[in-house]
Amino acid sequence: MEKTKSNRQNPVNYVTRKIKWAVPILGAVILLSSIVNAETTSQTLCFASQKNKRIELVLRKYLDTDIQQEVGALVKYSTSKNTIPLVYIDDSTTDESMDYELHWLELFDEKITGEYRLLKPKNATIFGAYVIYKNIKTGKEVVFSPSGKSDSDCVAMLR
Repeated sequence: MEKTKSNRQNPVNYVTRKIKWAVPILGAVILLSSIVNAETTSQTLCFASQKNKRIELVLRKYLDTDIQQEVGALVKYSTSKNTIPLVYIDDSTTDESMDYELHWLELFDEKITGEYRLLKPKNATIFGAYVIYKNIKTGKEVVFSPSGKSDSDCVAMLR
């Protein structure tokens, strides 16, 4: 099997090697952005799974507007009290029907436990985007569609 140098093709292996510093760097970027007056904005989006048991997901993504770069994200499930940090990996378009795809890895106990992809179809607003979550251990994927909740209801779930 040929080894690949592309982080996009095997992000789990790439980030696993970098995991020891990933969370502190995410925290430092957010902290330093506020200290040095860098313009960092956040956007909070609500999604829901369409399975038998409806599970809601709140995604808050952070963007450094000075350099126009995603710097991380947080997710919180309606079934949990905990907020989970996500490490930003890349953005790309792998499908011609998509405007873009943002890609994060979920960290828990210094291990990569999940992978999140935010996909925005062409000609849709960000509120038409959806999230695909993949559990690294089981390989199971769950699709989360826009929940239709208002911004204030969505933000309230983060508290």
